[in-house]
Formats: sequence, structure tokens, C-alpha cells
Amino acid sequence: MADTPLTTVTSVSSGQTTQAQTLITVTPEVLKDIEHKLAEWDSISNWLRVTQMSLGVIAIACSLFITAFAGADFLDTDNTVIRILAFITTLFLTLMTSFNISSKANSSRNAWRHLNKALYSYKSNRIDGDALIKAYEEGENILGSVDFNFNKTESK
Repeated sequence: MADTPLTTVTSVSSGQTTQAQTLITVTPEVLKDIEHKLAEWDSISNWLRVTQMSLGVIAIACSLFITAFAGADFLDTDNTVIRILAFITTLFLTLMTSFNISSKANSSRNAWRHLNKALYSYKSNRIDGDALIKAYEEGENILGSVDFNFNKTESK
């Protein structure tokens, strides 16, 4: 709140002049938009984390099945089941790695935390509207963009 402007107030009854900080507020529409974005970021974060865990668990289960039952007599002779499970494992691990789902889930949760703290601070009059809007902008930067890492071995 160091950037909050000071307003000079003169008391009519005593004639004394004092200075007080004036908090800059945002319009109800802007506040509603920020609250909507906060809910959206929470949903994105949850969806990414569930996606990450689902892909990972299925890939691990398929890998374990392949390891345990490759060449087993009860499977078909041309190993179609093993081939399908190997394909699923490779696909899921590639999706997780290529889109860096783990990092994106972390970034979206960190952006949510940052904006959530700022919103609570704003509602308790600890920060003004400018700081809230700045926190929203910082949250957008924390979210970043969707990166596609098609070649992890390529030097950066």
C-alpha cells in the first residue's frame, strides 16, 4: 500500500488538517470477473492434476501388466493385448511429457494461490484495487502458455 495516494482531509468542527490513505477500489464488474477467473483457474488446476494422475496410473498399470504377463500362455499367440497396452503406455507417457502436464498443473495452482491471496487481501482492505489487478496480471504470467516439447533431447 506504499503507492496508495494520500488524501488531505480538513475537519470542519476542529479545523485540523490530517492525511489519510485512500484505497482505490475496483468496480463490482471487475471484482466479479476476477472472482470468475479465480474459479476458472481452480478448475483448470484440478483438471490438469486429475489428468496427470490418471495418465500416470494407467501407464504404470499397463507397464506392469506387460512386464508380468508378456509371453504368458493365456494371452493370444500374436501378443495383440501386449501390443495394445504398450501403445497405450507410450501414448500416455508421451502426452504427459510433451505437454509438460505436471508443470502446467503446478503453475495453474500457483497462479490460483497468488490471485486468491490478493483477493482476500483486497476484501479485507489490506491492498487496493490496483494491487489486485496487478496480482491478476502476475497470475496470468504464472500460468504462462501451453508448451509442446516434441523433442526432449534437443538442446535449448
